[in-house]
Amino acid sequence: GTEMAELTEVRLLIGGQWRDGAESADVLDKYRLVPYARLHIPSTEQVRLAVADAQSAYERSTLTAYDRGAILDRAADLIESRSAQFIEVIRTEAGFTLTDSQGELKRCIQTFRLSAEEARRLVGEMVPLEGAPQQGGRIGFTLPVPLGVVCAITPFNAPVNTVAHKVAPAIAARNAVVVKPSRSTPNSANLIAQALMDAGLPEGLISVLHGGAKVAHALIDEPAIRFFAFTGSTEVGRDIQQRAGLRRTQMELGSIAFSVVGADTNLDAALTSIVG
Repeated sequence: GTEMAELTEVRLLIGGQWRDGAESADVLDKYRLVPYARLHIPSTEQVRLAVADAQSAYERSTLTAYDRGAILDRAADLIESRSAQFIEVIRTEAGFTLTDSQGELKRCIQTFRLSAEEARRLVGEMVPLEGAPQQGGRIGFTLPVPLGVVCAITPFNAPVNTVAHKVAPAIAARNAVVVKPSRSTPNSANLIAQALMDAGLPEGLISVLHGGAKVAHALIDEPAIRFFAFTGSTEVGRDIQQRAGLRRTQMELGSIAFSVVGADTNLDAALTSIVG
């Protein structure tokens, strides 16, 4: 009983508020393999609410390109000032060494700063209409238009930088983002979301939902989500793409792991597995 009380609560971020979930699960300290946090998992209704709040926040948002750049820059500063807390969480829930945790955090901060720069200079293109007949003296141009609600589903093996890679550019381009981080490394995403809110991002433009396949499927079933950014296994990526239908997806899929082939291996069987 006493030990349970000491666990970190990893809550859901819905409509700018940290909320309890419908269920809970343990997050393990990867060095000691004992629970270090209690993960809150949403009901399908909470998933629906988070997406509805994200859509509403997107529609209400009046942030200019300058505002979005300033928020992302402030978030980068806050993440840097909270380095000790971030590194402790990365080490505990991802099992990174100190050096790897520091490298992961530096990359995350850089991703935020680059996204802040891009937020201020996202532009369309000039279309050379004069290249077509009877179009002399005319020009056309394109304007970038945000998609709306973006869903980011992220893995355990880069618990802050993969979240940053999906969240920061989406915010730079004036979207709202719903993040579903890995169940193994959930608190890293919460820290990033808190930094964004502390940096002045309006409520609802960032939401965090925790859980596994059930929550991911509930998100894919939400038609308000216009874009899915996913890093993970090829199997799950295929599933997301099939369920997403005509909606856009960005996939960074598996098969980049190294393999060690033992001297006593059946080489034909091993190579089929490795290459396949």
